[in-house]
Amino acid sequence: MKRFFPLLTLLMLLPSAGCNEIAIDKEPVVRMVFSGSVTNMNGQPIPGLKVEPYAVNWLTEDPSRELMSIGDPVLTDQAGVYRFDITTKPWRNVVFEVWDIDGPENGSFQQPAQLWWYIDYSKTHLEVGDDTWDFGTISFEVPRIILNDNNLD
Repeated sequence: MKRFFPLLTLLMLLPSAGCNEIAIDKEPVVRMVFSGSVTNMNGQPIPGLKVEPYAVNWLTEDPSRELMSIGDPVLTDQAGVYRFDITTKPWRNVVFEVWDIDGPENGSFQQPAQLWWYIDYSKTHLEVGDDTWDFGTISFEVPRIILNDNNLD
C-alpha cells in the first residue's frame, strides 16, 4: 500500500494542474450587436419578416461559400426594425437573410433576400473586454435592406 500512495497522490493532483491557464482549444469571442431595418421600394417599413444572421465560412472549398448560423432568427417590428445581440467569434463576413413569412398580410416580397456585409473592424468602436479571449462588444448599424415586390419582374 505504501508503494501506491505516492502514485495515487500524483494522480489526484494532475486534474488541478494548469487550471489558471487559458484553454488553447477555445476561440476568441466578441459580443456583436446588430440593428437594422427592412423596407419596401417606397421606403415603407415591413413588419413581420423573419431575419436570420449567418457568417460566411471562407475556409470551405465549396465556391457557394457555406453559410453558418450565428444566432436565432428574429422578426421585424412595426417599424421594420430588427436587432441581434450575439456572442460569437469575430467574423468578417456576415449575411442577413430575410424571409416573408406572413403571406400577403404585409405585402409579398421576393425571397429570400440577402444582405452580404463585410465588417471592417478598423472602422468600428470596440468596447474592450477582459484580458482573456473576450474581445468585448461591438455595435453595428446594418445598412437598410430594401425588398422588391414579388410581382416585379
